[in-house]
Amino acid sequence: MKKRRSQHFGQEDRLLKYAKGQLSEPEREELEAALKSSPSLKKDARLIKNLNEVANNPNWLSSVETLMALKSEKLTELNGTTSTSKLDSSSKWQYLKRHKIKILVATLTIALGFLTLNNFILIADCEQLYNRFLEPFTKTIPTTENARPELVAAVKAYEDGLEQSPEERGLNFAIARTNFEKVEDREEIFQFYSAVSGMLSTRVDVEDINADLLNLRTKILSDEEGIYAHLLDWIDYYEALLFFKQEKFHEGKDKIKEIASKKDLEADLQEIISPFRFQLRFLIMAK
Repeated sequence: MKKRRSQHFGQEDRLLKYAKGQLSEPEREELEAALKSSPSLKKDARLIKNLNEVANNPNWLSSVETLMALKSEKLTELNGTTSTSKLDSSSKWQYLKRHKIKILVATLTIALGFLTLNNFILIADCEQLYNRFLEPFTKTIPTTENARPELVAAVKAYEDGLEQSPEERGLNFAIARTNFEKVEDREEIFQFYSAVSGMLSTRVDVEDINADLLNLRTKILSDEEGIYAHLLDWIDYYEALLFFKQEKFHEGKDKIKEIASKKDLEADLQEIISPFRFQLRFLIMAK
């Protein structure tokens, strides 16, 4: 499941870079060859190109015209018909100026309907975003032969949860969270795994997990050796998700944007943040 999700997000990212002209020549030639042989991929490429133009176009009248054309094309496709009636550019511009208020209202409806049909939405469901982009930290958990029983139980439950689907893993992560919390004098790494387990559990105690992450961040920053400094970006990511869990859409969106701007993210985290940021570009508010 994770592999399919990764491939899907990677394809979206590649198409967006193609729309922006950011692919290298070999990458562009490879993608264009694929576009010629795949009608569905070609439609996806056209959709992302048009969405990118609308998202970055400050002239709303031009964006309105683009969205109206997109909606007309989608309806034509769904109805199995072809429309041949076209206004010349001068007539369209005059019409837009005369009816711009009505068009603006209609555009919001059109945009929402069209984008939803294509798995894009303008109004965010924060809980859906939390569930879709929440991923566990998958690095190996360090233990020793003489590890305490509660730590052994925590690690086993966590690793079992990694092997399960998002729909099935909640119970194992709840068990992991409970056992990690029983470990006295926990190292920062086990505090981190405890917080992550809590986020993936069947019941998410946002207040407790936020406090855990804040306390963990303080400990890591105060450590002169910086042993666990690599966890700070992951803490940022999980804190961003907790914003969405609390329906704080704009705070979460800003946090993800901040993380995405970093140039030294771990590859595993970059693989999550890149499509997350891409999705958020087309969302403007929460339900």
